[in-house]
Amino acid sequence: MSWYSRKCPDKMDFAMNQSLNNLVLKVEKFSTILVDKGFGQIQQVTSSPHVMCFQCRVPGKTVYLYIGRGVVYQGFDFGTNKVPAFLRTQDKFLQFARKNWRGMQLIKISSSDCDRVLCLEGKMGPYQQKAFFFWRGRDLFFANLRLDNQKAELFTSWEGKRNLDLNLGLELEISTIFSELGYGTVEFGQQKSKDFNFSEYLEEFDSIGASASKKTKDQKTIEKMTEELKRFDDLAVIEKFKETPLEDLKVAGEGRFKVSFRGLEGHYKKREYLFDKIKGWRKSKARLEERIASLNLRLEGSKNSKKELDRKFKTVQPIWKVEKNKVQIKKKSDHIEFTYKDWRCFLGRNAHENDFIRKEKAKKDDWWLHLEGMKSGHLIVKTEGKTPDQSDLVTLGSALVELCGQEYSDIPLVFTQVKNLKGVKGVPGSVTFKKEKHLKVIYDQEWRQNLTFIE
Repeated sequence: MSWYSRKCPDKMDFAMNQSLNNLVLKVEKFSTILVDKGFGQIQQVTSSPHVMCFQCRVPGKTVYLYIGRGVVYQGFDFGTNKVPAFLRTQDKFLQFARKNWRGMQLIKISSSDCDRVLCLEGKMGPYQQKAFFFWRGRDLFFANLRLDNQKAELFTSWEGKRNLDLNLGLELEISTIFSELGYGTVEFGQQKSKDFNFSEYLEEFDSIGASASKKTKDQKTIEKMTEELKRFDDLAVIEKFKETPLEDLKVAGEGRFKVSFRGLEGHYKKREYLFDKIKGWRKSKARLEERIASLNLRLEGSKNSKKELDRKFKTVQPIWKVEKNKVQIKKKSDHIEFTYKDWRCFLGRNAHENDFIRKEKAKKDDWWLHLEGMKSGHLIVKTEGKTPDQSDLVTLGSALVELCGQEYSDIPLVFTQVKNLKGVKGVPGSVTFKKEKHLKVIYDQEWRQNLTFIE
């Protein structure tokens, strides 16, 4: 039974809307599990570039809920497969989901009979909570409603957060939340009527995962073969014996290329035997070189398809409002200052400013970032005791490059905590460091948008 029962006027026949029909049927099937088990608990949240995954524990079993992130991955599905490690990604949508929905006790799941909207309803500590997902065309919009005995708080991805009167929050309908987005009037074309299936999605990307695994295996094989090929340099040692008298010689060469003449008498028999040995080793060397060339050719083909892979693995983002007032990049007289998440960041543009932010702004547990082997400003990040992960370093590295007026697609970062830095006496702006870490990240053109954090 749909939780939203108001009739939608001028809506196309329900049977004709296959995507909406699929959504409702899947919701009804999972609702049966919830009713049977009583409740579920969202224990973990992971994501691929295309699908958000909630690990939901119901008494006696674990079920995974899949939320399409948009484009061709729309709608809802559930099953027993988690997102494979090679497909997992992190972004601000995942951060929001973990902050607001991980640990939520799931009591009810429902869908609208007017449009493709999914609702997860439950409790989060002392709060009642509803999470809404609305697929309009190729876009995903989402909202989160949280209520307690005193207030109601609504976050929408296209407007941000606002407080509501408690009575309004209790009576808030889906038609009100999504009315400005055209809820109930969205038309479904042929392409928009498709609904993703997680099993088919895994099959699509399993081949890519296998290809990536094969590529890694090929690279390791090439490395081993190249080392093996170097050993054939020693073959020159034994070739020197071809023109020397072998009559009284019992052994020629050394190491791997060592030939014993046991049982052979006379110069010519030994010479013929030596030639055959050298000929066989040369053939082995040629076969090894051909194998390395073949593997390199296959890897080159993999590089040619990298753009296609990048396109497939590009993270699909729901519709977010860019809150420019929260993307604060202040260019002060002695440094640049900006905010990422709830971390304050300070960037020096020259030697004087580098020393200033290190001495005046930084504490020993803050993090220091620099472009390895290149001229760049120093970036101090006040992470409040947290360690930045790879997605954080992509954003921070991209900010470091652009705010320093440089252009790099591959960004080689070196970073460590401020307590591991020591200024160089007599050389302004220079430091020595220890316990450093190294990471190469790819420049993210949307780094400014990533500075928007959710309170």
